Amino acid sequence: KIYQRVTEIILHDQPDIVTMHYLQPIVTLMDKICQSALKTDEKPFMIADAGSLYAAKASENARKFNLFTPDTAELKFLADSNAMHPAYISNYLLANSSENIPELIHQSYSSGCTPDFLLVKGKTDFIAVKGTVVDTTSSPDLPLLEPIGGTGDTITGIVTALIGTGMPTERASYAATRINRLAGQRAGLKPVSKVTELIKNIKPVLNENIFTAMD
Repeated sequence: KIYQRVTEIILHDQPDIVTMHYLQPIVTLMDKICQSALKTDEKPFMIADAGSLYAAKASENARKFNLFTPDTAELKFLADSNAMHPAYISNYLLANSSENIPELIHQSYSSGCTPDFLLVKGKTDFIAVKGTVVDTTSSPDLPLLEPIGGTGDTITGIVTALIGTGMPTERASYAATRINRLAGQRAGLKPVSKVTELIKNIKPVLNENIFTAMD
């Protein structure tokens, strides 16, 4: 029903941006969504994360999207062109460390498994354009974000909002990673914290002229 509703919204409302996140990866239904996007007067900017990212790749629709926001584990799935599900990633990719992230990004793009823009979330966040890393974010270093569920999902939400303002994708991707880290730092998060504590601090960070500080 969610897939059907998204398809209807694309065709009838023709939104500027469509961001898809946690959905059961159903290849045929994802294909319908992507086909509907091509039927609009102006194709929406398409973003995928989590289950939607899996479905986009498995249905061979990755290039119809504009931006993927995987974590490092999901990137390994994208880098394996033969894997139709994360459970079947090749063993050599599972053994890869974060030091090989640029190589995995290049491999996933070369095999047609990612769109032009990629935002890889992790200890270091990587922003890539057409398979080449163009920027990274590792400051502030907040390892306490890792055990808190949803702190990667907020990046996807932030980058969607920034792109919605007209900000170029590459800059919006970098800004989203910085804003997310600064909001986490401002919240003083602990391993037992909830992601809502980070979310409450996104607006205060934006009010602190973070964009000026990034220039």
